Amino acid sequence: MNDLRKHERFDAYLEVEVTWPGHGTVKGVTRDLSDGGVRLDLPFAEVPPVGTVLNVRLATPTGDGQQPPMLQARVAWVAPDGMGLQFVKDAQPA
Repeated sequence: MNDLRKHERFDAYLEVEVTWPGHGTVKGVTRDLSDGGVRLDLPFAEVPPVGTVLNVRLATPTGDGQQPPMLQARVAWVAPDGMGLQFVKDAQPA
């Protein structure tokens, strides 16, 4: 774990739906997950810039058939092999 991280990360390969307002919704896969954020592989044709707030949720319903909650996350970094999102509270989508 990087000493600069506030939260321990765990490998997690989960299908998620990510909505970038004005650019639609795409399905992607998480690579790792922590209390503070997530690393994703996403097939956006255009990559959201750092600082953009996205809506994120698990793509599959929960065990009781309910839709998982929608979370908001800010793009923290972008690389050729994925992007890092930091979970935020009370953010307004871009």
